[in-house]
Amino acid sequence: MKVQISLRTLAVAACAALMVMPVFAGDGAGLGGNNGNGVCTLDGAWLGSSPAWATSWTMVYGVDSHWTGSMSLQFIGGDPSSGGFFPATSLSSTTGTWVRTGQRTFDYTMIHYGLAEGGQEPVFLAKLSGGVVVTGQCDFLDVTNGSLALYHPTQDPFGDEPPMYGCIPDGSLSTAQRIPVQPPCEP
Repeated sequence: MKVQISLRTLAVAACAALMVMPVFAGDGAGLGGNNGNGVCTLDGAWLGSSPAWATSWTMVYGVDSHWTGSMSLQFIGGDPSSGGFFPATSLSSTTGTWVRTGQRTFDYTMIHYGLAEGGQEPVFLAKLSGGVVVTGQCDFLDVTNGSLALYHPTQDPFGDEPPMYGCIPDGSLSTAQRIPVQPPCEP
């Protein structure tokens, strides 16, 4: 019985060590000087831009674990009508999920609605998917927008039915920087 308890304790300790190791391999000051090769997290607030879509954006990444989390995004600017194809005058807030694919890489899927004048009636549902690479000292993002699927607002974007308005390969690049805490400006 004692041997069984010792092996179980050893197995639990080994698993815990493997789960915690990425936390100690980051790029922050005093963590061994990984020169941009350590493990980064997405959690926190970011300020970004998507030149191909003529938008700026703010994003908050939440963390469920080291491997998954949620995101909330607000686009500023751009053309919510997609070149006049939809009678949309604004976009809803964007919500999504991310999953870690490497030390500094992540995949994401996010959803938002195109809204008619007045902001209450949905005109389309957009599902965007792509990948993120965290660069620098874990303070910059390079985002590749993989595709944009456009659904009728009543369609299930996670079901088997294809998007009513099509799936558009994107490939555009966006960038962002982590929003740091800074002292107040002096007048």
